[in-house]
Amino acid sequence: MPFERVVYYGLDDMFYGLGLRKIETLVIPDYQSIGINDAIEFYQIYKYLHEGARIKTWSDEEFDFYSKKSRRLFGLTNRYINSLNDSNIVDEYNCMDELYNSAFWELFENNKLFNKISSDEFERIINTQKVSISCIFEKEQIVKHYGSVLRRYILNNSACVSLLLRYYEQNAIEGTKIYLPNELTGQEYVAALDAYLDSKHVNANMAKRMYYMRPRDQFPISDSLRLKARKKYEDEFKSPSSNSVTIANSISVSISNDQKEEKTVSIDGGNIIASYSRQWLIETLDYPSILNNFIYIFDFADFQQMRCSHICTKNMGGVFEKAFSFEAKYYYPAYYSFKQVNALAMLQMQSYYDFLFENGVRFENVLQWFFTDYIKQEFGCPAMRLTMPSEHATLLEKCVSICTAIEMAIKQFSQYAKMHTIDFELLEISSSSLKLDQIPSLVDKKHIYGKGNSFKYYIHHLFSDQSTLPHAPRFLNKKYKCFKDLVKKENVNISDYKEREQDTIKRLSDADLIRIADDGSLSVGNLHKLHILFDLYQHEAINRWHYSDEFQHIFQEWIDAEVLFEESSLLTRQESDYFSYLLNYEKFYNGFGLRNIYAHGNGQLITDENEHKQNYNILIRLMTLLTIKINDDFCLYQALKEGDQ
Repeated sequence: MPFERVVYYGLDDMFYGLGLRKIETLVIPDYQSIGINDAIEFYQIYKYLHEGARIKTWSDEEFDFYSKKSRRLFGLTNRYINSLNDSNIVDEYNCMDELYNSAFWELFENNKLFNKISSDEFERIINTQKVSISCIFEKEQIVKHYGSVLRRYILNNSACVSLLLRYYEQNAIEGTKIYLPNELTGQEYVAALDAYLDSKHVNANMAKRMYYMRPRDQFPISDSLRLKARKKYEDEFKSPSSNSVTIANSISVSISNDQKEEKTVSIDGGNIIASYSRQWLIETLDYPSILNNFIYIFDFADFQQMRCSHICTKNMGGVFEKAFSFEAKYYYPAYYSFKQVNALAMLQMQSYYDFLFENGVRFENVLQWFFTDYIKQEFGCPAMRLTMPSEHATLLEKCVSICTAIEMAIKQFSQYAKMHTIDFELLEISSSSLKLDQIPSLVDKKHIYGKGNSFKYYIHHLFSDQSTLPHAPRFLNKKYKCFKDLVKKENVNISDYKEREQDTIKRLSDADLIRIADDGSLSVGNLHKLHILFDLYQHEAINRWHYSDEFQHIFQEWIDAEVLFEESSLLTRQESDYFSYLLNYEKFYNGFGLRNIYAHGNGQLITDENEHKQNYNILIRLMTLLTIKINDDFCLYQALKEGDQ
């Protein structure tokens, strides 16, 4: 019979044990009366007690008593497991409950049964229907001992492709480590992927993952295999039988002759309609105002923090989208809402660029002015040397030129941030390329990020609709999205919750995020703390010095408690990821790689002028965002410097 599920609530984490209460009434049986399922059940009980799991109502004396009892049960387990041999293991395995697969292979490895069980019998086991093959590949010693058998299994079973991909990706994603047999060569690894792509039933997501693979010493992935994977993915994605879902949407950007408001943006489902006042844009044709319009009119950055508005954050992905999308650290999570935001930004950029040109302003000249004139006049920085694309250049030439301009702007600003001067001779002989996440800032301790389990705990239970706290039975009909909103708008009492949820609320109270009155009524806690956490929940990064002085002691308090941590760089981590996604393949294999394309001459292979036009739109938008970030860095540095005087 399967174990009941019992929850252990610790202060830092919730621990899920299996069947701990069963030990309270369990009588230690005679060895002759137990079977394989009993043996594994005893092991499960011992394992969780040994790791410290306990029922909350147990006293320390009871916990010690049950722990000793579990050790005696575990003795029966080891005796039983060690009785397995070639003559009985297949029959015993067939009698085992499938729920115990993982625990069985743990015991198999821990008791070194691979020294007793022959390769033939092991192969008989792994070819049974009930085997969970992934559990075996998680056991290093088993894989090493039965390498030849497992190599043969991989090559004969197309279902193992998911394991092969998991092995390739495991350094980039969280999860249990798996192992492959040394007997499997890199060529055989690639051949297995290739054979899968040639099979009749190819999963679109698997093909997509193959397309984003890159060759390594261990994995000689060819461009032809990646191309085949891309075509398979596209075929499956377009197929009527595909599981993928396409959401139709409409995005409209216009410049209105009659509109009085500077901007109006309406969102209706998947439709976005943005309109901007021609009169306002005509009245702001001076260079500083044009750059300000990208912040205050087109929302390229949030004016409170000057964070780039086009990045992808975790909150952009819906529950189902996250569940069915492929995610890894080397894959940029381009969720649907992220694509919407960037599609809007593309139209905004093109519309405003064309509007400026029609009114006698080349936007390239505005950007060049910022770097060669404005920062010298306003901040005393030496004029940078920068050449923007010329008016009569082809789109291909413009793309090449803007890539160079972005790189030169980054190199010159980086040197100034470090040395407070720009040595052009030094830049000329320097061959090093600076990574986007290493562009320095003029400002120390600039960015704040969340850290550790406590931070995740706080934001999950305060702001996520996946927490149970917003769904108290008395308020279910109100359908609040998060616990913070529920407490703020309703008369909530701690008695509205079960004991385990009350423990969660008390932990939030200990952090002064929720307050519990003597009568049990709940109210929001420290508003400054809640504001910081909500900002991080939404944007994942905070520009510390855009917060007022009254917040600074909270930042330091939580940094000392390792709830937050600080870094200094021009771009936030999320912004540098976004730039990398669009410019190169250093971090994300599904990126646009625009710098790679145009810096290495591959742009000449693009024959569609519309593709060059779209790429130039992206590149000049990135240059605009870089300009906003550099200007903000100078402004912060100047303000902090003046504040110290």
